[in-house]
Amino acid sequence: YEVTLLCAILREVLEEFDVDDMESRKCFITAQELRERIEMFFPEPSNRVRLLEKFDRAIQTAVKLGFLKEIENPDSDEIRYEVRRIIKAKITNTKLQEIKQELENYAHTL
Repeated sequence: YEVTLLCAILREVLEEFDVDDMESRKCFITAQELRERIEMFFPEPSNRVRLLEKFDRAIQTAVKLGFLKEIENPDSDEIRYEVRRIIKAKITNTKLQEIKQELENYAHTL
C-alpha cells in the first residue's frame, strides 16, 4: 500500500513540477516533503516512529525501482531525491486515476 501510494504521489509531484517550473528539467523533493505528503493518507498513528520507518522503506523501494534517485547534498544533512521521469511511462494519467480510486476505496475500509 505504502509503495503504491508513494508512486502515485511521485507521479503527481512530477505533474505539478511540469506545470509550475518551465525552466528546469529535473524535479527534486526532500524526504521530509515526501513524508508530509504521504502522512496525510494515514490516520493519526499510535506509533509515529513505526509509521515513519514504513515511509522510509517505501522511499527506498522507490529508489530501487528507479523512480527516485538519491542526491547527495554536502551542504545539508537533509536527504534529497530526484523524481525520475520514468514514472510517467510506468504510471499514465489513466493508471494514476485508477490507483487513486483504489487507494480511496482502501482508505474507506480502514
